[in-house]
Amino acid sequence: MVEFKPDQVGLDCTAGEMKAACVKALAAEGIGMGQWQTRPIPGQDVLVQKQGFGRGVPWVLNPDVDYDYRGEDYPLTIEFIAAHSYLRAVYPPNDVELMQRYVAGFRKVMDNTDRVMELAQQA
Repeated sequence: MVEFKPDQVGLDCTAGEMKAACVKALAAEGIGMGQWQTRPIPGQDVLVQKQGFGRGVPWVLNPDVDYDYRGEDYPLTIEFIAAHSYLRAVYPPNDVELMQRYVAGFRKVMDNTDRVMELAQQA
């Protein structure tokens, strides 16, 4: 898991903007980044639209309750999703050489965050 904190590297942007730019730059260095969730679970279609298991289950089991699922009710989760990513396709064995390549790629990107952000804005 990687957390992007623009304030800690002197950037004036959101964590999401930094993440988007750095993910592109890391990809250019051969480091694939992934995103596990793109929105809070209560904001996903299966809950918002009450798709469930079919025929309205489980919601029809208690019809006296008005279930309301809204992703925006989870602002901290939204912030977390915007600021985090993870290394994609890392499977054992993970030798020292692979880890050194990751470190070198991250250092290159993080040592050049101003340039990374400039290039992202041009694209």
